[in-house]
Amino acid sequence: PRSGDDRYLLYTGGTTGAPKGVEWRSEDLFFAALSGGNPGGVPIDQPEDLRAVIPDAPQPWLVTSPLMHGNGQWNSLTPLLTGRGVVLWTEHRFDAAAVARLVTEERPQVLVLVGDGMALPFVDAVAAAPERFDLTSVAVIASGGAILSPSVKRRLIELMPGCLIVDGFGASETGTSGTLVGDGGDGSPRFSVRADSAVLDDDLRPLAPGSGVVGRLARRGRIPLGYWNDAEKTARTFPTDADGTRWAIPGDLAVHEADGTVRLLGRGSSCINTGGEKVHPEEVEAVLKSHPQVRDAFVVGVPDDRFGERVAAVITVRGDDAPDVDEIRSFLRPLLAGYKAPRQVVVAPSLQYTPQGKPDFRWAKEIAQSTVTVGA
Repeated sequence: PRSGDDRYLLYTGGTTGAPKGVEWRSEDLFFAALSGGNPGGVPIDQPEDLRAVIPDAPQPWLVTSPLMHGNGQWNSLTPLLTGRGVVLWTEHRFDAAAVARLVTEERPQVLVLVGDGMALPFVDAVAAAPERFDLTSVAVIASGGAILSPSVKRRLIELMPGCLIVDGFGASETGTSGTLVGDGGDGSPRFSVRADSAVLDDDLRPLAPGSGVVGRLARRGRIPLGYWNDAEKTARTFPTDADGTRWAIPGDLAVHEADGTVRLLGRGSSCINTGGEKVHPEEVEAVLKSHPQVRDAFVVGVPDDRFGERVAAVITVRGDDAPDVDEIRSFLRPLLAGYKAPRQVVVAPSLQYTPQGKPDFRWAKEIAQSTVTVGA
């Protein structure tokens, strides 16, 4: 016999430390992470509200992310549970041109990528030989696990006019929490979030929209039971407030805007403290990638004798000429506060991503710390 209490165990990607096993009730996961059987429609919260709607001519989703990760699992289970089917990329390495050929052959409706690590080589491969590929079946490009930068989104739209680009935001500990639709503009991304999500202060109280205060993004209701065999980390990530409400708080910093959207600032563990000022790498990366010579970029904090930490960027470039740190800072000056601009820029032949498609910040820190050239 099966039950909604049956356990589903998912290991985190280990972006901020060792991977942890997140233990879900299967029913909670169905509604929190698998669209409740109604992807793109009105959210369903209770099993009795479920109505299976199978398309007359179902088009599959093409999933490129590995199945060991929540992104790959959830984006495979969601179309399977709604009769749409799924096509999997199963090679050991991401091959952008081969994925484009798979789109041409299998005619998926949704193409699932993970951030710029997959989307950037995909647009490069298609742009290099557009006559080789037919991408007209794709109505939606969905990214989860890492946010697409505005510059890459614009290139995707140029290659695939009329295609809807959706950034999904969530975590192994929360399921899918919100979506950003469109290019998002420059700077920190803003997401529409579910009613069961909030930005909390240090006392686990929801911050009022428009307060401008940085808090921690959290979710209540259908959340995991905790971490497998780790009571200490469970207590930290899944605390209960004074009113008895239990929250899932993975560690993402955010601001609740007056219009109800949530502006994401990144994981607190990745925040850079330079001279007492807080810098969120994702904000700097989004603006840095709009530089015409910057192809891709990671921003990290490295030790600094004067400021405690300094902002460093590891970049790849378009063409043969690379901008130096002073040129980068000059470009960023009208767009960011001065303390947020990198004081060190390292040009690499390529950037290293984790198997899940997320930026490998440990690698980036090592590269930046082994290169000591620092700007003014």
